[in-house]
Amino acid sequence: MNQKAKEELKQEFVQKLYGEFSTYREHLLSENPTDLIAEAYKIETFSSLYEVLLSKSAQLSDVALLNLLNMSSGILEGMYRKWLGVKDHSYQELEEYVGHEVEDLEGYDLPEAV
Repeated sequence: MNQKAKEELKQEFVQKLYGEFSTYREHLLSENPTDLIAEAYKIETFSSLYEVLLSKSAQLSDVALLNLLNMSSGILEGMYRKWLGVKDHSYQELEEYVGHEVEDLEGYDLPEAV
């Protein structure tokens, strides 16, 4: 693929990604607060996916770009669905952090709660 075609493919990807994210944001504006709270994880994940994909768009191969552009459910929704199948380690990391903090606090000579 020549350089001009590569640039056009990357521009098409960025435009589609932006369009999907904008459409999703517009959809959120019409939601009621209860639904927004229920969808908080998806909102945060879509936002993160958008930022990561946008920042990596220059390094993506032509094949990756074409596959992303051809995701039947859309780029963000497709990546989100795949992400839901990945075991998230953030709870485990938080648990380890709290464990270390508690261990550190065990060394302090604080009066016990009555």
